[in-house]
Amino acid sequence: MKTTSKAEIGANKIEFNYFGGMPDIFAHIKWHKFSHQVYILKARRFLDSYQKVYQITIKGPAQNEMRVYLDGDTYPDPGSSTASLFHRTSK
Repeated sequence: MKTTSKAEIGANKIEFNYFGGMPDIFAHIKWHKFSHQVYILKARRFLDSYQKVYQITIKGPAQNEMRVYLDGDTYPDPGSSTASLFHRTSK
């Protein structure tokens, strides 16, 4: 399934923009490589004034595609199995 969701990933900031809406920006990132294609991050979301620490899991099934999970649920929509697919864009 084709998606318009994009993810810009940097060393200190990740910006998720799904379906053309307002982007979610996460900063203060601590990266942990879990396995070959899985990264687990601890990050703070800008929307929450950087108060809450979220666990973001990124699974890369392809070179420029990834599935994203926020605190264990599919991101951005916990009820959808396809919502977590993002395409990586470069800055």
